[in-house]
Amino acid sequence: METETVDTSERFLNRLRDLYNDDEVRNIIVKSSNEKDNRILGLVINSLKKDDYILYFVTSATMYNLKSRLKDRLGKIPTINLKDKINFLGLDTFFYKFPIDKSIKSFATEQYGDYDDCVLFGDGDNDASIFFPVQDWLKSDGNLRKLEFILQHCETKKNILLTMNVSDEEEQCIYDDVDVKLVLKDNS
Repeated sequence: METETVDTSERFLNRLRDLYNDDEVRNIIVKSSNEKDNRILGLVINSLKKDDYILYFVTSATMYNLKSRLKDRLGKIPTINLKDKINFLGLDTFFYKFPIDKSIKSFATEQYGDYDDCVLFGDGDNDASIFFPVQDWLKSDGNLRKLEFILQHCETKKNILLTMNVSDEEEQCIYDDVDVKLVLKDNS
């Protein structure tokens, strides 16, 4: 895995867009060197708008918790549900919740009828998924295996793992599944 650090929001956006066009890169960790920096989520979403991506927002958080975290970082947000495509900050968006407290095998079998060959979401064309917050999946080996399963069984063109309030040591467990780590250096 390659780690890149950029020092301005503009360079971060440009590099992220370059990574979207790189066929060798599928899974990307994005983070700020300042764990209290709330710009990252907005920058990621803005980087997708240019190419009119379809967005899959993947979480393990409760909807209440997710709404609270999104509102803290983005301000006003629309009503979120798990059934319909909504316009979320200018992008057609689907929200997926993968429960931490349920085995991924039983979840995939219940939802998709098959475990080994299921496609959870995505078509690999002009779509991306944002995994947020990732830290819930990093807390145990079982949860980490769920994240790895989801990454393997979604067919989005790009998977963006937003690690907020996660140390480099804590996120090392997913480095084997990631192509590039992009860090926005805090210049405050």
